This record gives sequence, C-alpha cells and structure tokens, in this order.
Amino acid sequence: MLARFGIEGVANFVETFRDNSGRRLISLFAGSLVGMLIAGLIGLDVFTAVLGTPLAAPETLPNVG
Repeated sequence: MLARFGIEGVANFVETFRDNSGRRLISLFAGSLVGMLIAGLIGLDVFTAVLGTPLAAPETLPNVG
C-alpha cells in the first residue's frame, strides 16, 4: 500500500512536466534556492540537528554543513 502511494506520487509529479516543463523546473530550482537561503540565514543545520555536533565549515559560510 505504501509502495503504491509512492509510485502514484512520483507518476503525478512526472506528469506535471508535460504541461510546461521549463516553468516547472525553474519553479523547483527557485524554491529550493530560496529555502536554502532562508535556512542559512536563520542558522538551520541538519547535521547539527541529527548528530548533535557541528561539522567544521569554512568561516565564510558558517551555517552550511
């Protein structure tokens, strides 16, 4: 049942590219870029959240794990 739900979700996602694939790809790219910028600005770090210890990062990008 869970596999069927996953397969249907992927099929629906792929089907949305038929209408306007360029616009869809730009939207996905812009959304992921904005999400990463917001996460960097507020200091979210998935590695620190999961491992409990921060990874060594360059001083220019302190919140990038």
